[in-house]
Amino acid sequence: MLPALARYDRTGALTVVISPLPSLMKDQGDNLIARGIACAGYLNGLLTPFERRACSTSSGWTIWD
Repeated sequence: MLPALARYDRTGALTVVISPLPSLMKDQGDNLIARGIACAGYLNGLLTPFERRACSTSSGWTIWD
């Protein structure tokens, strides 16, 4: 996640980080949000449609169900 954060600081660009571990993605996303990175989030197949929509809305992008 650190390279993604560094890229965001330089360019403001979206970076997608792919991980096979949903709990690791949640932990990293929560830590970034706690540090004030409001556009951070995580998506995985275990989230409800409401949670996926909330993540995409807070990140500023759109997902399709």
